[in-house]
Formats: sequence, C-alpha cells, structure tokens
Amino acid sequence: MRDEGSAVALDAKRHTHSVPALRTGGPRLSEKFESEDLLLSTLKDAGWHAFGVVFIEVWMLSSDGQKISRPSNGHWMDPVFMQSAPDPGLAREANNNALDCAPGESMAGTLFADAGRIWLTKVSQVDWRQIKSMMDDPFVEQGRDKRFEQLYNLGIGIVATVPFRFQRRHGIVMFMSRATADIDILMSEKNEKYLLCAVDLIAASFAIQEARDECVRLKEARRQSVMNKVQRSIRKLDGKGKSIFASTILLISRRPAATSATTVASPTVAYQAPSQLSIKADKRGRVLAFATELTRSLKKSLLKWRGAGLEAPPRQKMKESLIALVGVFCAMLALVSNPLHSNIPNDYEYNYMAGWFASTLCIVFSLTAAPVGQPIQIVLSHFWNCLVGLAFQSSALPLIMKQSMSTAFGVAGMAYLGIMHPPAASLSFLFSTTSSSDPITVLWILTGDAILISIGVVYLNMFEEKQYPTYWTGRSWMRKQLARRMPDGGAWGCGCKAKPTATGESEPPRRSSTQDERV
Repeated sequence: MRDEGSAVALDAKRHTHSVPALRTGGPRLSEKFESEDLLLSTLKDAGWHAFGVVFIEVWMLSSDGQKISRPSNGHWMDPVFMQSAPDPGLAREANNNALDCAPGESMAGTLFADAGRIWLTKVSQVDWRQIKSMMDDPFVEQGRDKRFEQLYNLGIGIVATVPFRFQRRHGIVMFMSRATADIDILMSEKNEKYLLCAVDLIAASFAIQEARDECVRLKEARRQSVMNKVQRSIRKLDGKGKSIFASTILLISRRPAATSATTVASPTVAYQAPSQLSIKADKRGRVLAFATELTRSLKKSLLKWRGAGLEAPPRQKMKESLIALVGVFCAMLALVSNPLHSNIPNDYEYNYMAGWFASTLCIVFSLTAAPVGQPIQIVLSHFWNCLVGLAFQSSALPLIMKQSMSTAFGVAGMAYLGIMHPPAASLSFLFSTTSSSDPITVLWILTGDAILISIGVVYLNMFEEKQYPTYWTGRSWMRKQLARRMPDGGAWGCGCKAKPTATGESEPPRRSSTQDERV
C-alpha cells in the first residue's frame, strides 16, 4: 500500500504540472514550424551553391490569371552582396518589397510572359536576359515599381528565368547575377543543370508548404476543439466537488483496457492513396471535368477583359519629335527618289511603292531602341514575307485564301524565326495579291532597306541620346549562351578563347548560328 500510495502521489504531482498546459491551451502545433521556413531555406541553399547568383525571386500566377505575385518568403538576397551594394538601403528595399504585377508588366511580368516560349523550347529551359536591354526597350512595360532601374542601379545586370508547373500552380524563378559576372560559367551546362534541379525543389517546397500550412491549421483547430471540451469537463467536475486528479483518474478508468495493447499489436497495413492508383474515370466524369475546366477558363477570360490597369506610355519630348520629323523626311525623300527605281525602263511592269516603308520609318526614328527596328530584323523580315507572298502567288487557291494564309504564315514565320518586324507583314499580303510583284521587286525592297538603314545610322548617331543600331546581327549574347552546345575543341569547338572587348567583357569568336537573338 505504501508503494501504491507513493505511485499515486507521483502521478498526481505529474498531473498537477500538466494542468496549466490544459488550461492555457498548451504549445501550439504550428510553433515548431514557425522557425522552419522550407521555401526560404531552399532558396538560400540554391543561392549559395549556384555560380554567380546574388538574388533569387519566386513569382506565382494567381488563380484567376490576372496577376503574378511574390510569396512573402519567396525571395533571397546574398547578404554579402547586400552589404557591398552601391546602395545597401536600396538593396534591402528590393529584397523586402515587390509589387504585384500583371503578366507582361514590369520585370517579373515580362519574363513570365516569355515563359510560354521557354516551355515549348526543347533546347534549354533557362532563358538568359540582360536587364539593361529590357530597360531600354520601349516595347517593354516598365511598370510602376521601376524594377528594371532599381536592380540595374544595384549592379545586377543578368537574369536567368526558369518556369515551372507543379500541382496546378505555375510561375517562374528568377536567378539574378551581377553585370560583371563571367558569362561562360553562368551559362555552363553544369550551372544550368543545377538551376533546373533547384527550381524543381523550389516548386515542390512551395507546394508542400501550402499543403503543410493547411494541415497545421486543421490540426490546430481540432486540437483546440478537444482542449475546449476537456476544459469544460474539468470545470464541470470541479463544480461538483470532484478534484482534477479524481476527474483524470475517472477518465483513465473509463478507457478500455485493451486499447493500448491493441494499438501496439495492430498489424501494419499498407495504405495506398487514391491519387496514387491508376483509376480511370468514366466517360461522364471526364465530360464533367472538361466542362468544369472550360467554365473556369471562361471566367478567367472574362476577368481579363477589364484590363490590367497599366499606365499608357508617356509622350515623347519635343526634341525627340523634331529628330523623328527630320529623319523621316530625309529617309522618305531618298526612298522616293531612289535612282535604281527611277532608271527602270518604262516598258517594264513592276510593283513598288516607297510608302511601304512608312511604318518602318516610324519605328526606326521614333522607337530607335526597339528590337523590332534593328537592321537584321528589317532586312530578314522583309525578305521572308516577300518569299511567302511569292509562294502563295503561284498557288491555285482562291484570292481571299491566298491573302489570308500568306499573312498568317508571314506573321507566324517571323515570330518563330525571331525576326519580328510588324510592318513587314503587309508584304506577304501584297505579294500574294498582285502578279506584278516578282523577285525584281524584292531587290528594290532590299535596296530601300539599305538606304533607310544607312540614313538612320548616320543621322541618329549624331545625337547623344540616340544609339542606332543597338545590334547588327544580335548574336553576340546568344553565342555565349549556346557555347555548351558546340562540338568538342574548346568552348566554341575551335580551340579558341574568348577575347576581351573594350568594355572588359569577354566576347567569343565568331561562329555562324541560326539561333534567334532575344536580347
């Protein structure tokens, strides 16, 4: 009896220490997760091990498809870079704050809009871009947060974008590096492979964190409900004169004796989740699922009709307008008085109009930095659309089919080849319509391109705020990106080393490539 009394007293003492936990609700289940931010730790690990990465951001598309946002813990900046940045305060601001934006707006929206092309690309899923080139592109919506300028002022000049789709959620991960980072190592096969694997882990971390938070909230609610019941029972028993110790003994005595033994001896049953079984839905279920998905897509489309709320581009200054006025006048005067055009024999039937270049002049002299107005875009897009028009001109299709299909193939071909120049699309329509358009007409158009580009180079570069062209072939950046795909024999398959340029950045040796230049 003495031993039994000591045991009961010891149990009572232990129970007394546990009472405050019952009355106060005890430690919350979510407390142990508060210090374990899975997404942030994954980003930190990815940043420390990737070469040259100083800033990482995760951007997710909202369920209605109207905006993309950065999760509260979906960012990481190298603390060494933050302290050594030209403006540490600006670096902390960029790391801690990021405004939501619509697809196509600001830096994140622009890169997210381009992610569709990356998903269809079989060569690589890492898209490298230069922040300065996007910042200077008048066709890129800068956004109200001025993100391009903010990051560029911090010394960040290169961004690698990797899209992901996981558990019906999709977004992008942006890996940012200094403008002075070694391009060859950044774009090496090993570094890109690591970035792709890191994005898979980041997407999984984000998905499991959302699911885990839901489970934690559910368990917290159930635990709180149980604790409320226990507290009500204790207060009820206290009111009847029974002690807490007695009520606890009473609860324990009512518990079945075989419960603990059954729990220990219960056999292990292999549980298979329904989502892991290969169960085929019946025809009705598939139709219902399709109708549900179609309804959801239509709702998203209707919401987008309201617009993204972006600001219209500002008007140009008077000086820039006068520069465009004089430049367009001189270029059109030269095109109209083309000596090759005026010396054609009168008995030769041809179809040529200098007015075809009016839209091109608008881009070159008013939107000088636009990629669609660079020489390589103008020449190749004109040549491509002329060929498409000539091909449909000789077909036996009805005229309306020729005009429609030639224009469609002209635009789609420019987009696929990366030689987009919107005014050139009209040439495929014109060449498919009139039989007087022939290879000689193509020669006059290319001659007009040469005249237009020459005047633009000479005239626009006379002004300090103008630079034309921003690139000629546009492949110097892409050649570095494709270095790993060259044959053996050095980084470029020729045993050559990159030569430093006047700006201090390395430039690879020239090598022909048919790849499109995006930057």
